[in-house]
This record gives sequence, structure tokens and C-alpha cells, in this order.
Amino acid sequence: MTDAQALHAAHGTQDSASSSLAGKTVLVTGASSGIGQGIAIELARLGADVAVNYVRNAAGAQETVGAVRALGVRAEAFRCDVSSRADLFGMIESIDAVLGGPDIVVSNSVEVLTKPLMDVTEAEWQRAMEITCSAFLYLAQASAPIMRRRGAGWLIGITSLGAHRVLDDYALLGVPKAALEHLMRYLAAELRPQGIRVNAVSPGAVKTAAMRAVRGDELAEERMAMFRATAPARQTAMPADIGRLVAFLCSPQADLVVGQTLVIDGGMSLY
Repeated sequence: MTDAQALHAAHGTQDSASSSLAGKTVLVTGASSGIGQGIAIELARLGADVAVNYVRNAAGAQETVGAVRALGVRAEAFRCDVSSRADLFGMIESIDAVLGGPDIVVSNSVEVLTKPLMDVTEAEWQRAMEITCSAFLYLAQASAPIMRRRGAGWLIGITSLGAHRVLDDYALLGVPKAALEHLMRYLAAELRPQGIRVNAVSPGAVKTAAMRAVRGDELAEERMAMFRATAPARQTAMPADIGRLVAFLCSPQADLVVGQTLVIDGGMSLY
């Protein structure tokens, strides 16, 4: 069973009574696996059509597309390196032409590279900042006119506990995430009067391919077991949980949640 099939099975089928995002189009960057894939499937379960962004993992993107379509909504894959402003603008134009929108943009892409800061090259630093932080700005600039035309919009950045805590060799992920969170606050203040809500979601430890790539399979399993044992909830978030929190931020119930970073980690960051 693929990751997308497992996520689809966990989510179940679309429930028309809970299709709160019907008629909406969502773009999820980095949606070919892990958290991005989970967000895409959860928002599809709530009725949204989904634009699945990827850059390398075409097979994973097609798995996400298949899982989304199985829920009875539209989905298309869009290849784009989010570090390029021009390419991002082109992707948004394509999404508008093919699916309409986007009404919701979830900026989830990240360059997974861990190393000591003293060993980081100029190119690595620039790419990490472009993919995580600058892309969020470019996505806002490209999608805001469409959102204003459609009457409302939502921009969600996916960040990390590493934006506030020092983790081993994590600077190339944590520093751009910290910058994203502050950029998010400025965007929220500027765009909320235009009907566009901007917030961020900060997951704790989530067992994904990215974590396995950073820590290795065995160490990733050990760390997840440790986090589950120490978190007050005695469990950590799954990709579907991240998706449900994103869906809440796009609901009328979250209308007054503006420029905030919501942590979802089972309480592990309390210690």
C-alpha cells in the first residue's frame, strides 16, 4: 500500500454533509508525499479541488492526484520549482485556467538538507531561503489578485518547531521557517483588509519520508517513539491531523484567527 493509499484509507470517503470546502480550489506545494500529501487529501475530503505541486517526485504527485480524485473531486499535478518567482506565477496562471482559483494556498515545500552552519555554501543558503520563505511571498503575490476576484482567500504556511528551537544541524530548515513565520505576520496585516486570511501551522515531529531522510529509518523510529512517550497527548500528529488544522483555518470559525502560528504537536514542545 502506498502512502497515498494509506492516507486515503485513513480519511475515508467524502461526506457531503461535511463538504465545507466544496467549490474551492486549493494549491498545496510539495504535495507528492508526507505532510503535503496528507493536507491535499484532507482538503479534498472536505470537497476542495486540488492542485498538486511537485518538483522531482512525479510518481508521488500522481499518487496524490489519484487519492484525491477517488474522493470525487478534481485534481491535477503541476510541476514547478517554487524557488523561481517566474515559474510560480506561471503555475498559478495554469491552475486558474485548469481548475479555477486557487482560493487556498498551502506553502509546504522545503529543501531537506541538514549540516553544520559552518559548512553551508552560499548556494545552499540561498536555495533554502527561496524555497521556504521567498516562495511564500511569491505565492501571495501571484494568488492574491485571484483571491480578491473570487471574494476571499486563505494563505497557510507550514512551518516547524525548529523555527524557535535549536535542533542538531537543522539551521537550513529552521532559519527559513522562522523567516516564513514573520513574513506571514506582515502578509496577514496587509491582506486581511482585502478578505485574505494568512496564518501558519507548526507541526511537531511527524513521521514522513523527509524525517527518514534527515535522521535515517532507525533513528527516526527511535525519536518518534521518544516523542510519543514524552508528549502529554502520548501521540504525535499525523499528516491528516495537519490537514484538519489547515481546514479549520480556512473555515468561518477561524475568521478572527489572523497572523497566527498554530502548533500541533501533542504538547511535546511544552518541555
